[in-house]
Amino acid sequence: MNHETFTLSQISQVTGISMPTLIKYKKEITETDGISWGAGRKMRFNFGALSWFKSRRAKSLPGGRPSKRKREALVARITKT
Repeated sequence: MNHETFTLSQISQVTGISMPTLIKYKKEITETDGISWGAGRKMRFNFGALSWFKSRRAKSLPGGRPSKRKREALVARITKT
């Protein structure tokens, strides 16, 4: 069993998930998940947290604002009808 611990910054570097997204996901972790301990800046995550965050990311929809070209295409489709 791997006993290495990670901070959110390290998880961000390993998984490629942005820090704001990780902070949002962190709020969903419950004590029964058993992947974290500590509080605040001292919070650490075990090796299983990497797969938990990756699977959580896979379930989420892409965020952000659509590109200008996609917005223009959408507006064009809406105005045609």
